[in-house]
Amino acid sequence: MNRLKKIRFPVIQTTWSDYYSEQALCNKQIETSSDLDPYKVHIRTPLINEAIERFKPNKMIDIGCNAGLYSLIAVKKGIQVLAFDFDEEAVDKLYATVKTHYKDPCISTAVKDVKQECSHPGDLALALALTHHLSLSQRFPFSFVTQVLSSYTSNVLITEFMPNGLGTGKTGPVPDPLPEHYTLQNFTDA
Repeated sequence: MNRLKKIRFPVIQTTWSDYYSEQALCNKQIETSSDLDPYKVHIRTPLINEAIERFKPNKMIDIGCNAGLYSLIAVKKGIQVLAFDFDEEAVDKLYATVKTHYKDPCISTAVKDVKQECSHPGDLALALALTHHLSLSQRFPFSFVTQVLSSYTSNVLITEFMPNGLGTGKTGPVPDPLPEHYTLQNFTDA
């Protein structure tokens, strides 16, 4: 058993595995902290924290969790969490953070493709910074995206529309121009 504990696997950096710093993931005041990178944390964090408190889920599913920032906020509130992402390294980072910094958390992690519908939904599901990738990169219609995401919850789904598509506010829309179907109205209708 001691030999197994000594095995170390190489850490591979992926596009998304370093999206959140360890400081951000371990910060006890993360729900309201304004000293963290505002693009990655502060803009959504107070709103997601407020939603978690408002809906008080027993079980939350964090779809496309990345390194689990919002999962960890829920865990701190004693909520059972299933956090998954397609990016194995991001999920490994979440697992390592939980193992190192959290005592007896009620969280399960997995490497999973979001496009597989869920058979055990939560009371609340988060699908942040995800729909634009499914729509623009993988070319799934909003109707399919919303059907799949809705299967992960029996009550509340929190998702978002990215008006610049795959671009940030700093770079403008990507692709430019955005496809005709990629509008807030079409997203809301779906």
